[in-house]
Amino acid sequence: MGLFKGSHKRFELLSKIGLIVISIVLAGFLIALSSNFMSDLDKIYTPPRLEDFKDQSALTKIENEILPYNMKIKDLNEQKQLIYNSINTINRNYNSEKQSYKDFLSARKVIGSPDEDPGVRERLKKLEDIRSTLKIWNEKLDAIQLNIKNTNIKINKLSEMKKDLQKKFQAMHQYATKSHQINIFLIRLAIFLPILLIAIFLLYKWRHNKFKAFIWGYTIAAFYAFFVGLVPYLPNFGGYIRYIVGIIITILFGIYVTKLLSAYTARKKAELEQTQEKRIKNIKHEIALKAYKTHSCPSCEQDFILLKWIPKSNEAQKDPKELETLSYCQHCGLKLFEKCGQCSHYNYIYFPFCGQCGKTLENNA
Repeated sequence: MGLFKGSHKRFELLSKIGLIVISIVLAGFLIALSSNFMSDLDKIYTPPRLEDFKDQSALTKIENEILPYNMKIKDLNEQKQLIYNSINTINRNYNSEKQSYKDFLSARKVIGSPDEDPGVRERLKKLEDIRSTLKIWNEKLDAIQLNIKNTNIKINKLSEMKKDLQKKFQAMHQYATKSHQINIFLIRLAIFLPILLIAIFLLYKWRHNKFKAFIWGYTIAAFYAFFVGLVPYLPNFGGYIRYIVGIIITILFGIYVTKLLSAYTARKKAELEQTQEKRIKNIKHEIALKAYKTHSCPSCEQDFILLKWIPKSNEAQKDPKELETLSYCQHCGLKLFEKCGQCSHYNYIYFPFCGQCGKTLENNA
């Protein structure tokens, strides 16, 4: 008990600090426990995978149908490249023969008539043969390109079928994922909502109980588990649910605060209508002592010292009565000070004994 040796104030301070520490430590352990529980819950209820919704046989069938077409496209491209090379070679030959013909024709014009020269006709026939060959190869190229186009159309059709299947699988996976999220949220809500309601009930009923440190620790953990551990898992359908829940919580909290303030105002109004004796009796001793330390009325909480009469140099040295206090609160009329029946010393009526002679005061007799 050496820790509690000393003044009563020190004991109260250490007690408050100890209770706060107990509340925080208990809340920390409970929060850690709830976090582990939520982590284990995620392991038990694993989210759906996209692979679970894929019809692999249907996809494989389409891929197997696409494969020969891809092979065909590859072969056709190779043939097309060979034809391109052949056409380029023929074009070079044609250009060479054409130039040779022009040179030969120019030479024949100098020495005679070129139209009757068999060499000219022979060269023209050769150019015509090259053009015919080039035409055949171009027709082959057109046929291959048409074949490639038709094959690509078939491949694109099959690819679209594959994409449609994949979109269908993704839609099924998204629906299952949303359902999983809702189920997890409802499970957590079914667990943590009663915990929160119990915390609110305990806080409302027994927040001043001698075991209040445990109640506060449990309440802190319950609020953390609900608003930090649960709300982030709230299903989000375009943000509507989150916003609607936020609006509902705000409205309910606003209604609660409004009722609380209205009840407080009505209670204070009812207090002012009571007799002096009943008003004095209803004020708790702890509240009265705290009000005295702050120079405020324990009923209306207004300052009962007439500050305009206080000399600033003596303010910290005089007690409330010496600083021109009144016997009654000038704001609500509650009796605050009275003379001792034995020594006529002014005392705060909520003190149990007279500060001058030690006699028990009438209001505390």
